[in-house]
Amino acid sequence: MSEEKSLALLIAKWPEVVRDAAESFRPSLVAQHLYAVAKSFAAFYENAQVLNASPEDRAVRLSIIAAAALVLKNGLALIGIEAPEEM
Repeated sequence: MSEEKSLALLIAKWPEVVRDAAESFRPSLVAQHLYAVAKSFAAFYENAQVLNASPEDRAVRLSIIAAAALVLKNGLALIGIEAPEEM
């Protein structure tokens, strides 16, 4: 499976992870998922062309990047950690 697809699938699981963590009173589920998203994003970023990709691929990949950033920012906020603006 491509890094792009793996990351997209993890992003799609986010609402389920939040629900499961809340229902089971296990914030560690959020932390574990954020770690998986960050790891998957690193692999995606290392292997996927973004700016030099075709316009269609670029648009999709930029959307995936924005979604990953949103998941990470919101997830960190849920567990009481302020996300950095830049890395």
